[in-house]
Amino acid sequence: MHYYVVGVNGSGKTTLLKAIHEKIGIQVVQGTAELMNWLGIPGDYDALRKMDQADVLNEWGETAAHLLQEYKNEDFLLDTHILNLTHGKIIPRDGPWIADYGALILIKARPATLLNRIAADANKDRAMFTSEMDEATKLKMLDNYQNETQKLFTELSETYGLPSLVIENEKALEDSVQSFINFHQTMS
Repeated sequence: MHYYVVGVNGSGKTTLLKAIHEKIGIQVVQGTAELMNWLGIPGDYDALRKMDQADVLNEWGETAAHLLQEYKNEDFLLDTHILNLTHGKIIPRDGPWIADYGALILIKARPATLLNRIAADANKDRAMFTSEMDEATKLKMLDNYQNETQKLFTELSETYGLPSLVIENEKALEDSVQSFINFHQTMS
């Protein structure tokens, strides 16, 4: 099964997917890293942000389709976004290629948790906010970003008839892992 796993920055996607991999061995693919490799700019987030975003979206569609071919004979979890928040602007990252995946998964957390996780992981080059934004503005923006992500997630699931799972990633990591395993077993 090929899973298209989305969630806003700080929702804990990467940590959760790593734990799922360790528990049941399913392959995890980092979408942004794959996109930057596809574009020939590995690790260069700044170059990616400076590109025309319509071109980036088209290239992401090519990358997502390529990954299905590359992993066609094995299960994998694609760690990605359907919306990005960059310098205070929400940018679409969805398209018809999502229909070719087997299921959608949304990882969520409360805005305060998101902001705490983002602040604690200062090593990641996220560029989500502008420098003048205060904490209240950031929290409101994260709440809106997550609400818009969930709305689009639901629309995509319904439009493409894809099974979906929402994981509230506030509880113990093992509980979130088990939520995925239960879903995965129903998909097999």
